[in-house]
Amino acid sequence: MFAKKTMAFVAALAALFGSVGVSAATSGTKSIFGNYKMTQDHYGTIVIRRNNVTLDCDGHYIYDYVNGSTQSCGIYGTDTCGVIAEGKSNVTIKNCRIQYHDIGVYVEGGNNNKIRYNSASQCFEGFHFYDTPQVEAFQNYSNNNIYNGFVVEDSASCVLERNIVYSNLDGFEIVNSPACMVKTNLVLSNSYGIQTGGCHFINIYKNGVNSSVINGISVSNTYFATVSHNYSKSNDGNGIQFYRGCSGRIHHNTATGNGRYDLYYYDNGNDPNCAGHNWYSNTYDTSRGF
Repeated sequence: MFAKKTMAFVAALAALFGSVGVSAATSGTKSIFGNYKMTQDHYGTIVIRRNNVTLDCDGHYIYDYVNGSTQSCGIYGTDTCGVIAEGKSNVTIKNCRIQYHDIGVYVEGGNNNKIRYNSASQCFEGFHFYDTPQVEAFQNYSNNNIYNGFVVEDSASCVLERNIVYSNLDGFEIVNSPACMVKTNLVLSNSYGIQTGGCHFINIYKNGVNSSVINGISVSNTYFATVSHNYSKSNDGNGIQFYRGCSGRIHHNTATGNGRYDLYYYDNGNDPNCAGHNWYSNTYDTSRGF
């Protein structure tokens, strides 16, 4: 938990607004057992307790709770989270605006969960998905978080689409999550843009990744990755980088104006079965490729 002075100020404003007729915010840990639509802001955590539930925040805020503890979450169980869905399937979380938590939205276990139209800012991490196959994140904002905009771990067949991710440490960190689709996201001014490792058969398609402090798109230890039709520009490091792995298809990308290399590949790990990557029809400065 952090930024307590800021949160105390926000709480004071909420109290002031309540005194002039604005609906007072709720607080603490709120458990959801069925479809629920918020009518006021909430200080604390919302926990989804059943499958097949939709939480619609309807544009309301979920803030970290200054004056008491809320249910912990995360892989180690030591974080505070705005919304938690653990071991639940077919859950939809939408229209939430989350600030100041360790993790904005945390989903672990279950499958086929949908995270749509939310924003997470000034948290440690915006969105964290762990061991939850077929999770979908669609048209969310994740910005100005201390660490990562999105973390996806051990979550096969995820879909990350049309999200806007800016001014975080990593925009997307995707690990050991095969067959994910990462498409049409706007990833701006993060330290790393889209960073993946061990995500075999991943498809990174038609994203805009600009102005990263280090690399734009980085793929490591991955077989049969497809990276196509992306724009990776004006990153301080490499535009599109591959490290180890093989049999990837990298084509029809535009990688220009990057600080080190526009396209960069190194070290296949001396794998005798590695067929190499297939690079074709990319637009880049030929003096800054490979």
